[in-house]
Amino acid sequence: MMRVIDIANIKLTSVNRKYMVARGRLILSPEYRDFKRTVGIVARKGRTFDGDIAVTIRHSSRLDIDNPCKAILDSLQEVGVYHNDKQIKRLVVENDFKNSGTLTVDIEEVSA
Repeated sequence: MMRVIDIANIKLTSVNRKYMVARGRLILSPEYRDFKRTVGIVARKGRTFDGDIAVTIRHSSRLDIDNPCKAILDSLQEVGVYHNDKQIKRLVVENDFKNSGTLTVDIEEVSA
């Protein structure tokens, strides 16, 4: 298992805030883009997973348990931690609802 993210004091973003309307068009919100950029910066990029993987996300926020997952997973794919989210065969998400702003993500290869 490899810890790819271990961060404290981050404001997690909700998938509900992914888009905003600007000039009559739906665009990614600045909040969502900033969160993805931060996750991409702190992600350990030393290895790219090529096969099937299991991802464990632990966060501490008042958000619904699944709300920040899309942004986290998209960010990891964009920075090359894995090639495609179709590689994820198991996803475990834990939230302690304490709102302390911690986020850890662990990835391990799994057998097909």
